[in-house]
Amino acid sequence: MITFNIPNRITEANIQAEIYRRLYIENIPCYLEYKHEHSKFDIVILNQSKTTIIAIIEIKSKIKNINIISCKKQFDKYSRYGLPLIYCNNCSQINNTIESIKDIYNNHIE
Repeated sequence: MITFNIPNRITEANIQAEIYRRLYIENIPCYLEYKHEHSKFDIVILNQSKTTIIAIIEIKSKIKNINIISCKKQFDKYSRYGLPLIYCNNCSQINNTIESIKDIYNNHIE
């Protein structure tokens, strides 16, 4: 038997899993840990036909207050794709992240 010690923070994997679960319930197609060229996106949101990425979600559980300066290199790299980029850094931001993705998904024209 292994004793489980509760971590001090929620891991990025747990946040990803919860976002995936909620998007699945909303019937919004997404994919975790997607690799493209020299990038690995935490979560990509797909269009209805599942042929095009329409948004990117990045999880940063180690950073309390996300800002572009703290993620500048990654932000600059991902911005070149011209897609909405949403950062989520703790469980309290998941609802806002889901609402943002719902807006993007529902307003996307195939």
